[in-house]
Amino acid sequence: MYKHILFVLFMSAFTLSAQTYFSLTDEFGNDTDTVEASGDVYANTDLKFKLNNLLNEQLDSVMIKHISTVKNPSWYGQLCEGAGAAGQCYDIDIQISMNGQNFELLTSNVDSGAYNELKVSYMCGGVVGTGVTRLYVYHMSDSLNGDTITYIFNGLDMSSVEDLNKEDIKVFPSLADYEVNVQINKPITNGEARILNLIGQEVSKTNIVQEQTRIDVRLLPKGCYFMEIREAGKTIKSERFYISR
Repeated sequence: MYKHILFVLFMSAFTLSAQTYFSLTDEFGNDTDTVEASGDVYANTDLKFKLNNLLNEQLDSVMIKHISTVKNPSWYGQLCEGAGAAGQCYDIDIQISMNGQNFELLTSNVDSGAYNELKVSYMCGGVVGTGVTRLYVYHMSDSLNGDTITYIFNGLDMSSVEDLNKEDIKVFPSLADYEVNVQINKPITNGEARILNLIGQEVSKTNIVQEQTRIDVRLLPKGCYFMEIREAGKTIKSERFYISR
């Protein structure tokens, strides 16, 4: 009898700890751990995750933990939680980055069948660059089994890309071993291909003098990088790629 009771208690505890409280999707409902966008550096851009309540009751006790933010120091950034105009916002530089991984935020309660929004906004002030923010989202009852989500924004001077479409410039492969190719199907003036690491440092620069340019990346360590294509000093495309050997 006691064994049976202990077994029931064990199974009840297991069921409770294994419960799925929420899911994270992009604003269109697609399951993902990364949202990425490119936009004009003279406009404000919001990147959004949806925190979806999977319970048949109100969802509470969901925490956000800041992992890291890398962006141009002149950019202004905010982390906001709450659907629509409701919720609360925090300055990435003053309230979040200064505290680093010590910054944690209790999110608003979410009704059954509803969702909350987790937003990162970048205001670039006309400065070209890339911003990356990473967060850890978890329920307080199960802090070890949360989800890491990433926001990536590529700020471009859109005044220089009005006549370009997405097929005019290609960067491939997205998973590289020893070289990355840049193919441009339209003439550009004073073209450059710059490779930046995740903290915005330039690690390679190559002049673009022909339709397809091969860039040697054998000396770069494996990891995530951004390829910036520039024309006459203006960034006209930014593409993420990985080096994996």
